[in-house]
Amino acid sequence: MITKIRIENFLAFSEYTELSLHANMKIKRLMSNISKNGKANIVKTLALYGPNNSGKTCFVRAFETLKNIMINKPRNINRNIFGNNNIVKLGLSFTYNEKEYNFDVSIDSRTLSFVYEKFSETITDEYNNKKENILLLRDLIKNQFKSSDAELNKIMEFTSNDNILIYLLDESKFSELKDIKSIIINVANQIEIVSMDNLKIQKTIDMLKNDEKMHAKIANFVKNADLYLDDFRFSDEVVSKMTISKNGPNSQEKTIADLTNIPDNLKLVSVYKGIPLPSVLYDSLGTRKIASLASYIIDTIENGKILIVDELDSSLHYKITRAIVAMFNNEMNKNGQLIFTVHDVNLLDIKKLLRKEQIAFINKNEEGVSLYSLEVFSSQDGVRDSTDLIEKYKKGFLGAVPNPNMFKALLGIVNDKK
Repeated sequence: MITKIRIENFLAFSEYTELSLHANMKIKRLMSNISKNGKANIVKTLALYGPNNSGKTCFVRAFETLKNIMINKPRNINRNIFGNNNIVKLGLSFTYNEKEYNFDVSIDSRTLSFVYEKFSETITDEYNNKKENILLLRDLIKNQFKSSDAELNKIMEFTSNDNILIYLLDESKFSELKDIKSIIINVANQIEIVSMDNLKIQKTIDMLKNDEKMHAKIANFVKNADLYLDDFRFSDEVVSKMTISKNGPNSQEKTIADLTNIPDNLKLVSVYKGIPLPSVLYDSLGTRKIASLASYIIDTIENGKILIVDELDSSLHYKITRAIVAMFNNEMNKNGQLIFTVHDVNLLDIKKLLRKEQIAFINKNEEGVSLYSLEVFSSQDGVRDSTDLIEKYKKGFLGAVPNPNMFKALLGIVNDKK
């Protein structure tokens, strides 16, 4: 599970920004929302609020860039364009085998060279005091190099800087590097990142095609979203009866079955009142998004993964969005984690749904972007367990709300006609 993310000089984020997903164990409410992994207590869900174009998607892209670095895939290193600094800094803390690790990199956005990388373990004692044990450090700015392997220390300075060390050296010759690589890759492969505005259904199709048990789970998920469906499956039964018309002087009608290379999405079937129908033609956009999201949610909870979703509430009824968050917070979910951006104020519920440390905000003004947790607001600020957060957020007390003036836009439209 992810415990922290660190961002500096990346896209909308100019200043150093850190957001923690550690739970505040002094608060005993909604304890099922917390997962214990080793000595780390981590929130299972995190909701990020903010106006349009404030940096929520940039926050998601920071995760995506880090994941691509960790698994050696192409990545876009985009610095904040409003400053002169070319060094992008990204970092992630996470748990693995009941230990907490930290991975940090600094990249020169002009040359795409890695000028700094550090991999360390956070050690927590019985009194909850924390200290950092550096397992690997390569700092080409300060010329500092550290590992437990003397031979590795000698060659780090002279190794290429166009990637992180685990992909530059033969890790079989350095046992510590081999262990670090295994941790980094395994954790990165546990992270799934999706956008509801560009959500692909292929993962759901693959699960329906290849696993009968998974078909039952996905169908159950879709049906229990209260979509009035009897079943949801992958089958040729409907597509073979579908027809298409060909226009022109030789107009004719052909069944889809006559064609080759039929797309898989045409074989998704929704059953309404016992009648099987092609999902692509009869299901709403929201229903298709739920079906697409189902496989990611099931996989995340079942296998203890990390799901990061941009705009979770896009095209979904607020009760469905709330139900999804509640699934992850439930005590039956042990290690699945959901991090998401959202606009739906109905989730701002610290009475029944979310703890304060599970809600964060991105605020944008003339000075830049700031990222902060609801925890910064105390009872002295009027934020208590019984507080109506929705009203406070709407009134701007918590920040991170837009200030639209569409009347000026209307004046511009009307005056232009005169």
